[in-house]
Amino acid sequence: MEELFESAAGEFGAATTAVVLAGAPRGTVEGLRYVASRGGAIVGQSPASAADGQALRRAIEAGLVRPSRDLEELAGAAMAQLSRGRWA
Repeated sequence: MEELFESAAGEFGAATTAVVLAGAPRGTVEGLRYVASRGGAIVGQSPASAADGQALRRAIEAGLVRPSRDLEELAGAAMAQLSRGRWA
């Protein structure tokens, strides 16, 4: 997971948007820190609605993800990033 986030942020910088639906048992937070350090946006679903919400909880506790209440809100947040030109 970490390599995916780092590769995307390294290539696209501030145009990166990470959509976090779950997470790897480890590494997710460091990869998200890299996305944030490059100016990328991060959105995530609620840990309560994830099959395994532990990685999401760690990212929320680290201040990297503002969780959506449900998947519809998550889709709206991702589309808002797209409409702002964050995705190419």
